[in-house]
Amino acid sequence: MKLLSKRPGLWAVLGVAAVAALALAAPPAFAGGARALGSPAVDSEVLGVSVVRRVDRTRSVMVELRSDERISVQVRVYRLGTLVAHSRHFPVGSGRWLVAYSLPRRVSAGRATALVRLEDRQGAVAWYRQPIRVPAR
Repeated sequence: MKLLSKRPGLWAVLGVAAVAALALAAPPAFAGGARALGSPAVDSEVLGVSVVRRVDRTRSVMVELRSDERISVQVRVYRLGTLVAHSRHFPVGSGRWLVAYSLPRRVSAGRATALVRLEDRQGAVAWYRQPIRVPAR
């Protein structure tokens, strides 16, 4: 790493201050790397979102979640603010679940954002956003 100043001590202090500011400003709604949007009124949380490439050259978005009630899960994949793929609703019960959504072949490799929608039976909705990287086929 190349520093832009002849005073590396200043950059180290600024770096530590920036990391401390980010740590203090982090919202408490983080769950396993997935960021909750709004106030989650659903008794469920997303533990992680990832994309895997399978042996048959298909790619799947894997959403790991924990739920205390019966919910419906929907996955949307965005690239540069444009919806490139979305799933149907997956009904899941209480407990720990791994929901897999197979991406269409038309979705190209690269950076994207997964938006996970959780809805309970009363109609309360929670959104979780996670940056992902879609692998090549």
